[in-house]
This record gives sequence, structure tokens and C-alpha cells, in this order.
Amino acid sequence: MLFVWVEVPYAQPEPATGAVPAALERCRELRHQDPKAALEACEQAAVSLAAQASFDAAFEAQMHAAQLATQRGEGARAESALNEAAMLLASVSDPLASHRIARRRGQLAYAFGKPAEALGRFLEALAIARSLEQAQAIAISENDVGVVHWHLGDYAAALGHLQASLAAKQAMGDSDVASTLTNIGSLYRELGDYDRAASMLERALELQRSAGNELAIAHTVEEMALLAQARGDLDAARAGMDEAWSLYLRRGAVRDRLRLALRRAQLEAESRPSAADQWISLARAAGRELQRGPLLAAELIAARMATDRLQQTAALDALLAALSAQGDSEPTISAEAYAELAGLAAKLGQPVEALGYLREYQRRASVLAESRHSQRLDALRVRLDLTRAESERDRLRQQTDLQSSEIARRRAQTLVVAAGALLVLAGLVLFFQRRLFRQKLLAAAEKQRLERSIREARSAADALRADVRSMEWLLDRQRSPVLIFDAAGHVRAVTLAAAELLDTAPEALRGMALAELVGAESAARAQQLIEHASLEDDPSLLDAPSHIDPSLAASGLRLHCQRLELEEELGVLILESPGFDPAALKAAASAAGGLGRLAQFEFSGQADEPQQRFRALLVALMQLSLDLWERLTRKTRIDLAERSGVWRVTIDEGRLRVRAMDRYLSLDTLPDKPRWREVLRTAYFVLAELQLNGEQRQQLEGLAEAVLAHTRKRG
Repeated sequence: MLFVWVEVPYAQPEPATGAVPAALERCRELRHQDPKAALEACEQAAVSLAAQASFDAAFEAQMHAAQLATQRGEGARAESALNEAAMLLASVSDPLASHRIARRRGQLAYAFGKPAEALGRFLEALAIARSLEQAQAIAISENDVGVVHWHLGDYAAALGHLQASLAAKQAMGDSDVASTLTNIGSLYRELGDYDRAASMLERALELQRSAGNELAIAHTVEEMALLAQARGDLDAARAGMDEAWSLYLRRGAVRDRLRLALRRAQLEAESRPSAADQWISLARAAGRELQRGPLLAAELIAARMATDRLQQTAALDALLAALSAQGDSEPTISAEAYAELAGLAAKLGQPVEALGYLREYQRRASVLAESRHSQRLDALRVRLDLTRAESERDRLRQQTDLQSSEIARRRAQTLVVAAGALLVLAGLVLFFQRRLFRQKLLAAAEKQRLERSIREARSAADALRADVRSMEWLLDRQRSPVLIFDAAGHVRAVTLAAAELLDTAPEALRGMALAELVGAESAARAQQLIEHASLEDDPSLLDAPSHIDPSLAASGLRLHCQRLELEEELGVLILESPGFDPAALKAAASAAGGLGRLAQFEFSGQADEPQQRFRALLVALMQLSLDLWERLTRKTRIDLAERSGVWRVTIDEGRLRVRAMDRYLSLDTLPDKPRWREVLRTAYFVLAELQLNGEQRQQLEGLAEAVLAHTRKRG
């Protein structure tokens, strides 16, 4: 795939004298003549110009340095230049400066094989361009986003963004329409729509020839040659590649020559092996100019053309050397290389080595497939985050517009009132005095009502505290290790036995956050179960297993949870140690008369094993996703399966069922090797489709992040 990046023309404010600083001018001149010298010149220019308070010129120099470092493969140097440029943002007059930094970071991530990160950066740049309503920047960012979606294999999204870029450029009469036309034509070629591909590429080539941009012409001619090859017209393909090769030679484009030589060698490999050898030699020469080691792609083509035993032995050795030098940097080609090695070893009578190469091929192919799937999943998450951010931005913008409209309306009303003030002054004074008096009366009544409510709340709180202290006193007599906590997760009462177990004074424990004592996960689970049992009025909801902090589990303690039905919802957390008698606690609770229906759950320290914890997280995530769907949409799990497209709906005895989804709703039925990606996709679908409040969204996202964290540890 040959992608065409589009550069945003720099707004270059000149100094008062009208002259460009000499350091910046040298940076500009060397960019195409000597990239290595240009990188050093641009870095030095940025430092000196910033010291002279020429911030716009210093910013441009840093951006040139970042681009040059990216092209040379010096990622750390490019990142440093971008960080320095970001520090100048407050002093730069260019409104698109932040857009340029986000876009350059995206190109850097893309160049170093991080398409998901690149997509996030390009989407950030697109959001900035849209907020600034800069049509040209929007068109360029749409092109960037389309390119990354293309790389990730999401052709529909790629085509949509590229067409949006083309429409925006055509609407504003942008002269650089050809680059987007070339990208769209290349995409149509990969999709097999050769007629549309030819139409787009011909339009692009016509515009580029009229503009005289030789490098752009060469790129488009190369794409047309690939289109001719796909159609089976090899003579036209060879002619196009020859034309592009001559243009690359004239422009000194070594990287482009390397790519084209490999493509031409691949074209000639089957029909004209001698010509293929010539192009492989040209590719190796270009690689040496770029100071690269053995070219894995070139050696792979040569190995496929090997016919006799001598050639096959040499090809096998060359492939092994190339894999040793570049195998990790080219995962797709390296997998193919191991498959070719297996074939060569088999032909040379080396079955053991052939089997080893074949196994390595299968391993790398599996890792590659997993990586591509993860990249698509990361891309979906990035788009979800962007959608959420854009929604918040639109909400804030709408709120600002409403406030501006209200201010304008009130200003107009004030002008009308001022125009007639002399005629109705006396009436207005009387009216406002009466209105002020009524407002004072209403304010006094509201104050009395609030004071009464405060007194009632304080009285209820005092009564509740008395009940809790009574319960604490009774439990102390039974030597029960108990913590009583409220809905906010704060300890309201603690027995002496519990304080001894926790090795802390009771006074220090009261008011402390429950999460500080038993761990954040255990505290959150206890609060969640107490709340669900209260809302549903169903004690069985407290039977689900959960986990405690590993340090607490290692101490030999076990936790039980119960619910108090007083004026406010309280939970009782029982710290069970060896020798503890739960019956004594129940007797004390019954004597206090403060416990309602009794229900409990256990936090088992043994469940903290990574595999069991991962399985419990999957079940919790699936249960929460389904619960939110059913409560907020009033629809069934069948509808969730159909809308999300993740789970299969079957017909069993005339009834619709989702057996696969049902297995993920309980630990007892969860498969031994669960398909965790389907559970995550279901959660992301619920996050994207439903209008969740802050607490619901945070809870669902937290479970999803926990599942992802475990999958990374398992990997």
C-alpha cells in the first residue's frame, strides 16, 4: 500500500523587517537537499530563534526537525522536537499550531508501526480542526484518518473519510485534490473496483502533470502500474513502473526506488526470472544507500525463484541472514519467510529443520493475526473515546450558545425597558418594590422550610447514631469483629475485636474509608451488593462471590457482609478469623433488633488466583452489560444479541435463545477457555449505544479495563 500524506502549508509570519531569519531559511533550503544536515540545522535554528523570542519561526523549525527525524527513523529525536514545539504553543500566533503537533505525532506513531496510537492522534487533530472550523485542516485530517483505517483493514471507514476529505477540498477549491484522489484510487484497487480506481487515478495524474510535481506524478504512475498488473496487463504495468523509476531516480527518492524495485521483482519472478534478478539487485543497492542490512523481501523473492539444489541452499542461507537482521521489524514478511524456509528445507532433505520452520511460521502467523485483531479492538476503543469527547464538546458548545442567546435576549429587553423608562418610572418603582417584598417573603418561607428540614435530618442522624452505637456496644459484649459502614463507604462503627484484628485504635477507624481497610475492590463489591440487595429487596443478590485484597487474604481473614435496615442503608462487614463463631454474631444482632432480613456473601482468599479472578471479572462484566441493557432499553437479551452482532441467536423448540451468551452469565457455566473478546465487544456496544449516567459508565468501563489488564498479563 502506498499512502500519500498531505502537508498543511505553514503560515509563516515574517518579522517587522520583512526578512526571514537566516537560520530558518537555511533549515528550509536543506530539507530536500541534505536531510541529515537539515535536521541538525533546524534543531539549532529552533533553539536560537526561541532565545531571540521569535517563537513562530522557532515553532516552524521544530516541526521541520520532527518531520526530518521521523523520515530518518529517529523516533526519540522526533518526539523531543515535538515536545519542544508544544512548549511554544502559548506564544505562537498560528491558530493551527496544536493541530500540526497532534498530526505530526500521528505520523510519528504510524511510521513506527503503532497504527492504533496514530489513529488516536489523527482523530485528535481532526477534532481540533473541526473546533476551529478550518476547512483545509479538516480535509487533510480526514485524509489522515482514512489512511490509518485503510492500514487497519477497515475499508468502509477508510473510504468514508477519504471521500469526506475529497468533498471538503473540492468545496473550497483546494489545489491539492490529487493526493486524495490517488489514495481513493488505490483503495478502490485493493477492493477490486478497477474501473473506479482507474477513473480516480487518471484524474489525479492529470492534475499532477499540470502542476509539474514529479514525485506526486511518480506515485500515481506507480499506482496505475499496480492497477494494470491487477488487471493482468503486464506490459502496461512494466511501462508504468519504468516511468515511475526514472522519476524516482531524477528526484533522488531512494525509499521509493527500493519499494518499486521489490514490486517489479515480484512482477517478474514468475515470467522472467532474469529480469527479476536485475530488479532484486537494484533493490539491494537502494537498501545499501539507506544503510540497511539484508532485505528480507528481496531474499524471499529470490528464494521463491530458486530451482536447483545449489540455488536453494544459497537462498536458505540468505533468508536466515535476512531474518536475523530484519525479522522482528517486518512481521508479515517474516511469517512468509519461515513458510518458504520450511519448503526449502523439505526440498533439501532436511525434515527436522523443515518442521521447525513450519512451527515458527504457524507461531508468527498466529501472533500476527492476534496483533491485527488487537489493533482493530484498540481502534474501536479510540473511536469510542473520541465519540464521547465530541459529544461532550457539542454539549458544551450548545450550552454556550444558549447562554449567549440568553444574554443577547436580556440585553435587548434592557434596551426596550430603558427606552420607555421616563414614561413609566413611577410604575416600575412601585412594581419592583412590590416584587422585592414578595421575594423577601418567599425567601423567608424557604429559609424556614430548609431550617426545619435540617433539624429533622439532624434528629434522624442522631437517632441513627444512637442505634449504631447500641449495636456496637452489644457486639462488643459478644467479642464480635465487626465493621458497620454507610452507603458512602465510610466506617460508622467498629467493635474492639475488629480493631484488635486490624491492629488500629477504634477511634482511628471510625470515619475511615472502607477501601483503606479491606482494599478498594472488596469495599466496592460490598457497597455494590448491599445497594443491589436494597434496591431489589432480594437477599439472594448477596450470594455472588467476590474477592478481597491479596494482603488481607494472606492474613487468614475471611469477610462476610450483612445489611442493616435502619433510617439509612448500612452494611455490616464481619471479619472472620480462626475460631470465630458466626452464630454469636446473629444472636447479638437479634438482641439489638436492628438487623432486617439476613443475607451474606463471602470474599474468599482462594478466589484471588489470576485465572479464577479473570473468569469472575468476565462474568461480572457480562452480567452488568446485560443488566444495563435490559433496565435502560426495556428490551431482552435476544435484542442485545441481534443489535450488537456479537452473540448468535438460535431457535430451540420454537423459541429464540442465546445459549452462548447465557453461558457467560454464571461462573458455573462459563467455558474453560472463555472468548473474552466477545464479552468486551458487548460491553463496548452498551457503552456506545446507551445513555448511561456517570456512575453506570464508570462502573462498566472499570470492569472492562480490569478484563483488559488481565488479558495483557496473561499474554
